[in-house]
Amino acid sequence: MKVSLSIITLFLFAVSGLSQEKITVLLQRLHNSQDDSSAVLAYHQIFRYYQYANPDSAEWYLNQGLTKFQKKNYQIGIAYMMYGLGSLDVSHGNLEMARKRENDAMQIFKELQYKPGMASVFLELGGIEGRKGNFELATRYSIASLKLNQEIKNKAGISSAYNNLGIINTGTGNLDIALNYYAKALEYTGDSSSPRSIWNIYNNIGSIYGRKGKFDSAGFYCSKALALSSDPEFADVHVSSMMNMGIIFQNIGKIDSALSYFNAALQISIDKKLPEQQARLLVNLATIFIETSPQKAISLLNQALDIAIKLGNKSLLEDTYYNLRENYKTLGNYKEVAKLLEQEMNIKDSLYSVEKAKEIANLGSIYELEQSNNKISQLNLEMQTQSLKRDILLVTALSLIVCVLAITFYYRKTRHLYEVVKKQKEELTASNTIKDKLFSVIGHDLRGPAKNILMVIDLLESEQTTADQRSNLLNLLKVQSQSSMETLEALLFWGKSQIQGAAAKPGTFDAAELVKKNVNLLGITAMQKKATIINNVAAGTKIHADATHFDFTIRNLLANAIKYSYTNGTIEINVLRDKLPGFTVFTVTDHGVGITPAQLSSVFDGFVNSSVGTDGEKGTGIGLMLCREFAVANGGSIWVESAQGIATTFFCSFKNA
Repeated sequence: MKVSLSIITLFLFAVSGLSQEKITVLLQRLHNSQDDSSAVLAYHQIFRYYQYANPDSAEWYLNQGLTKFQKKNYQIGIAYMMYGLGSLDVSHGNLEMARKRENDAMQIFKELQYKPGMASVFLELGGIEGRKGNFELATRYSIASLKLNQEIKNKAGISSAYNNLGIINTGTGNLDIALNYYAKALEYTGDSSSPRSIWNIYNNIGSIYGRKGKFDSAGFYCSKALALSSDPEFADVHVSSMMNMGIIFQNIGKIDSALSYFNAALQISIDKKLPEQQARLLVNLATIFIETSPQKAISLLNQALDIAIKLGNKSLLEDTYYNLRENYKTLGNYKEVAKLLEQEMNIKDSLYSVEKAKEIANLGSIYELEQSNNKISQLNLEMQTQSLKRDILLVTALSLIVCVLAITFYYRKTRHLYEVVKKQKEELTASNTIKDKLFSVIGHDLRGPAKNILMVIDLLESEQTTADQRSNLLNLLKVQSQSSMETLEALLFWGKSQIQGAAAKPGTFDAAELVKKNVNLLGITAMQKKATIINNVAAGTKIHADATHFDFTIRNLLANAIKYSYTNGTIEINVLRDKLPGFTVFTVTDHGVGITPAQLSSVFDGFVNSSVGTDGEKGTGIGLMLCREFAVANGGSIWVESAQGIATTFFCSFKNA
């Protein structure tokens, strides 16, 4: 079963530290407020006091403040009350309403150019998008908040922004990066930070150590947060800390202690209307009962699933689907296992697409690079100022000449060094881009099929699997293995072309021999679909091109034609001598599913979600991207014509011999 330590709610208010004084003091402060600014702060402190202790009172005071500031047309007050109501919506799982209110507040703050408010709303929007699984957008919002808080020198806001980035990286599995961000968050905590902020960070650090299997360290941090958060206004921290302590006890085999923490935390989450924590507690409780009472575990997981669907929390949905699948697997209900696996993989695809993974991996580095460039610009400005002062002191003609010569020499030397550094930077950026794409594809397009293969093998080994089920599972295993092999082959070819370049090494050769070789090579694959390959390329058809590039192009086009052909379909390979002057045009035609008009424009782009083959085969689009690069490198071109559901023809041209 999959269990994971809880990550605390993303921080909400970063303008100043929140008072934890008694509510009577806060109400007196509101009553005695002399101006609108102090009234705004008082309302928000009252809201924070009641947010988890008494949500209805929190909402009442926010609406009272909103009405008051609307009558006075005090825009900052209106924006902060809307921002507070959005924060309350997040606590209750109403993410769409929260997003609307936060965007309305942001519009007011932007019109007023009020940076503290903008920084707070960016942080809240990052929390909302993180819960919905939009990690790339969540990262952008959190970095925007970090920049603004650094400009206004708000340490509490900087700490909260770093904590947000730690939570996002925890969600994407970058645990060491997450720990680094949490450490930075602690560096900026101080008198201006609320106790909740510090305890949240402790709990999040404990969660990371728990995921790493270091339960002593996890228990140290989570117990600190638990001990310090017993007051009702810290119910969110307290529930998450209790859940984490329960998971720690479960992992070290103390099940009774784990159940005690889970049940107590579940009751608080219900009483305080904390739906996300409630769902995660139900999932963790289910992991305890899978062996002793699988039906009870399924009942708990279905309750969690209902909440996760209402919240739209993709990470929570993924965990719930996974644990449901494991329970049904224990019961031998493989029909439900297959159904849940498909739903789980759909959630994984939406969470971890190639483009998202690349953006999330690069955003933090881009921000660090921007900071470095700003420091360099500042140093350059200081150097220019010093040069100006020196020039003013040079009052004689001779001194001016010497100064000009020195500056010229320095400029040339600096320019040369700049060009060297710029070139190295461009090479490093290109190298990192290749690395990111390679790792993203390996993580997304190879890890998924590999996990599916392991699961199918596990099902095949089960004594409860029937002969018919074994046959279907073997067919599924074959499709997954073939998909992985095609992806790996295209990936290696692409990586080699990026590293060594796609430059052609042309020569004259008989193209018919390579076409015949690939027809024979893919004959078994075609036979499995009962597809017929008709090769109309006559012997002696010579062209002038890179033989390796031509070989890859024909093989990829032929493999795609088989993939998208229907059973008993026909695939034709032809040569057109008079289509383009000076070129030989090869065509590969299949009578299969075809390509939609929307897909035609991006079919050669690569790293896109390509259509699934007629037998469920999957691909990355890397192959067609390489075909285009190779065609262009050889002075030719490639294009496609398709009628959906009727036929598709790919054309590729190479120079005549």
